[in-house]
Parts: sequence; structure tokens; C-alpha cells
Amino acid sequence: MNDVLSEVRHGLDLVNSHLQLSRLEQRGSFPVTVKLDVARFLTEELQPYRRVARSQGVAIQLNVPEAGCAAYVDADKLRIAINPLLENALRFSPEGSAITITVVQEPGRIGVRISDAGPGMTSAGRDAASGTRQATAGRATARARSTGLGLSIARRAAELHGGTLLIESGGGQGLAVTVMFQEYAQDRG
Repeated sequence: MNDVLSEVRHGLDLVNSHLQLSRLEQRGSFPVTVKLDVARFLTEELQPYRRVARSQGVAIQLNVPEAGCAAYVDADKLRIAINPLLENALRFSPEGSAITITVVQEPGRIGVRISDAGPGMTSAGRDAASGTRQATAGRATARARSTGLGLSIARRAAELHGGTLLIESGGGQGLAVTVMFQEYAQDRG
């Protein structure tokens, strides 16, 4: 019975991932930006993930600049980009490890880096995630099964905001994914 339930959940995850990617494409590439307190935004977004992490014995750490980090970005696209990355980090992080979320600021860009201590990705998995096809290879644990769409969704959300997705992995030594968004000078609504 647990196997059937697991397959149903996996199927639902796959359908939901496809729907999310489709909605992202339908909304178009024009970002609707507002001045966003990124630290507050991340603190709120992390609440449900912190509960799940605690139940799995995983810590979540948030690192934000002391001076604050307000930026003109599309909050919906940022949410769409980071949520599958957080879900992946939780899915692949072993008990007793930590997931670190760091705000990254560069001139004209702002980003979020999510690092975990999971199995990392193979170079083939990173190559697949950097392209347009699903990245299902190279990252699995006994408790984790993935649709392979999370990185594609995050990458596409970043691209639609003039940004990029950077994947770093030491194969077996964790994964760090940074989603960078172009910062706009004012509200674009």
C-alpha cells in the first residue's frame, strides 16, 4: 500500500511541476516588480519548510546582509524559483545536516543561494539541469525521488526575470544552487 501511495504522490508532484512550469510560461517574460524586503520575504517563505525540516532532523539557516536587502524584483517569480530548490534541498538532505539559504547581492542583481549536504549531482545531472531537459540523473537517496523539474522551473523563472541559475556540486558533497534575478530600478506593474 505504501508503494502505491508513493507512486500516486510522485505522479501528483510531476503533474503539479508541469502545471507550475506552464503557468510560468503563460504569464510571459515581463516581470511585475515591487520593492521587496528580501530578508522578510525569505523568512516568511521558509516557515513551512522549517516545520518539515525539523521533522526530518534538518536545520535551516538564513544568512542575509546586516544592512538589509530591499530590491525591485518580481516576488512571484522569486517564489516560483526558490520553492522547488527548497523542496529539493529538503528531499536530499540527510538527517543531522543543515540547509543554508544566503542572499547574494551583486551590482544590478540579487539572488538566493540554497546549499545542502545531500549527495550532490553528477556532471551529467548538472549538464541536464543547465539545459532544457529534465535533470533526473545523478541525485538520489533512499528516501528521495524527484520529478526532475525543480531545477528547470527555477532556471526558467530566473531567465524570465533577466537572471540565471548556477549549480555547484562536488558530487557526493552537497549541492549549491544560486538563482540570480536582475534588479530593476523601480516598480514595474
